[in-house]
Amino acid sequence: ELDEKLRQFLVHCFPETAHIFSKQRFYHEPPQFRWCIFDENGSLIAHVALHIKKVKTEFASYDMGGIAEVCVHTDFRQQGITRMLLKQILDYLRERGFAFAMLFGDLKIYSSSGFKPMENKFRFFDQKSQEWRIGNDPSAMYLELGQANWPDGIIDICGPTF
Repeated sequence: ELDEKLRQFLVHCFPETAHIFSKQRFYHEPPQFRWCIFDENGSLIAHVALHIKKVKTEFASYDMGGIAEVCVHTDFRQQGITRMLLKQILDYLRERGFAFAMLFGDLKIYSSSGFKPMENKFRFFDQKSQEWRIGNDPSAMYLELGQANWPDGIIDICGPTF
């Protein structure tokens, strides 16, 4: 029942990828965690997925939380729900010693939670071509969660984008 609710909700929030979310409740790979909010009738009104990642640079590796599939039902937007969910997730990551959080989205929305544009190129597994690629994405953003500064150079996200 929850699987069906999640897939319907993701199709509603991301109609351009309905062909994916109608079959599965994740874009590239299943997240380790989800934060969901339901209304008093049990209807899903907000969702965020969290991917636990180990990312690498030329000199170090870091624990990072990959935030994905952030969505709020159209009837509940502009009420601070996204910011509240992100705060809970970022607190969760900080309490567990994660160095960074990363997401792909609109800077106008996520800058209020402290996210900054990621100018680095990153290495990822492209599931369409089944090849490792290096690229950049103007929607990629990061947040420093602790003492570590965001590294320079290529960031290897050690898997597909999220």
